[in-house]
Amino acid sequence: MIPSAPDSLVSPDGDYSLVINEIYLAICGEGREIGLPATFVRTSGCNLRCPGWPCDTPYTSVRPEGERMTVAQVAARVAEIGCPRVFLTGGEPLLWRRSLRALLDRLREDGRSALLQTNGTIYDAEVFSRCDQVSLDCKTPSSGERSDYDVIARAVREAPNPQVKFVARDEADYEFAVAAYRRLEADTPPETLSRCAFIVQPLDAVGRDTPETLLERLRWLQEMVTARGDWFFRPLPQLHVLVYGATARGV
Repeated sequence: MIPSAPDSLVSPDGDYSLVINEIYLAICGEGREIGLPATFVRTSGCNLRCPGWPCDTPYTSVRPEGERMTVAQVAARVAEIGCPRVFLTGGEPLLWRRSLRALLDRLREDGRSALLQTNGTIYDAEVFSRCDQVSLDCKTPSSGERSDYDVIARAVREAPNPQVKFVARDEADYEFAVAAYRRLEADTPPETLSRCAFIVQPLDAVGRDTPETLLERLRWLQEMVTARGDWFFRPLPQLHVLVYGATARGV
């Protein structure tokens, strides 16, 4: 059984290891990196449950599964795929932060760039400084969970190429996102805040939504942004969900 909140372990041969759910080549489907090819390295285990939403990767959170791999094994698999860009996601990758540091060092040695997706609850300056981009979720009320504002605010100030993503199911979620941005705006120098991208994307109710309903919610978000003059937001879809559906893996 995979621990719900593991930290990194050292394998018998002395190399750091992680539990990896899957490694695959795909097109980035959300955030400002949308459309970029990347090798996805998905760790298993998550410290959040988001009871208000159907998790789109339950195999990494509520029912975590995967294979323990050393950093060397992960790097070798990434090298086989050959893409120069690596997207580290989960689950919550920062639960494996010591191994993640070692993996990021290895990826850099191999000439690869790294993008990290995290849920905004854990800060690790050593991990973030090794990334080319850090993307943080800021959990909205409908999720039933909370990200850590201090983690997000510090990442906006210090992390390389930060972005903050808000998933909106309804107007209450949208208002929460606006309030979170305004708070960050008040706490962050303008020249620093301008480095950060702020994304709003429609909630995908896995098993209930269709491409049509997701596009309707995206249209609603776009109209909210333009009608209210919330010029700081980028309303974007989850491209991979529209193309392949919510339950497809390895895309």
